[in-house]
Amino acid sequence: MSNGTTLTNLGLNLLSKAQSGAVLNFTKIKIGNHAYTGDLSLLTDLINPTKELSLESINVENQTTRIRCTLNNSGVLEGYYIREIGVFAMDPDEGEILYAVSNTGDNPADYIPPESSDAVEEIIEFIVSIGTSENVNTIIDGSLVYASANDLDNLSSRVNQLEQENILNLSTIRLNKDSNDVYTEIQYKRVDGTLFMKSVLSGGTSPQYTTRTVTYYGGDGTTVTSTTTYSIGYTGDDLTSEVIG
Repeated sequence: MSNGTTLTNLGLNLLSKAQSGAVLNFTKIKIGNHAYTGDLSLLTDLINPTKELSLESINVENQTTRIRCTLNNSGVLEGYYIREIGVFAMDPDEGEILYAVSNTGDNPADYIPPESSDAVEEIIEFIVSIGTSENVNTIIDGSLVYASANDLDNLSSRVNQLEQENILNLSTIRLNKDSNDVYTEIQYKRVDGTLFMKSVLSGGTSPQYTTRTVTYYGGDGTTVTSTTTYSIGYTGDDLTSEVIG
């Protein structure tokens, strides 16, 4: 989801302080469901926040920072569309402020279903400008654990390559969790909500699935452009290989 990211007026003030030596300390991300077409720079909070997310990682590169967190539908009783995302930071003079915000406006948005349907997890990566700030920090919740992390690791080279080439910023949605807490389907979606890639585990017995099928989709999100099947090998309990074919 995104119409681009806007630094708020408070964020611009903090950025100016950070470029003069103050610490730029990111604290949390909020999401909300209100479509807004006004001046985002004037906001001091989301208009209708639905959830507050702890930060999991931060990566600084080329005067921007990529802040990562995970959203799931645990506790969601009524589904909603993610239309607003804001990242917060600690200002040495003002306290915690809304640093930057993004809003879909009237454009399509990702949908978070109620927990009574399939379990959904979506990785959110929020990219914001930090200029030439040298002291960038964040509060990381070390207790957060990625479920089925191998599913992400096995496709990370492909995804990282695309991101480095600035071709795509992908959202990640995990589906169909089995009795061993392994998500057997992972979907990667473009910023416009269309499906880019899908990875599905099958065969064998959980958690040692024997086949991974990766399907790539065209710009419409439905036309299959290619499919690759991997045979998964194990040594004891450890996954040791994925071989095409």
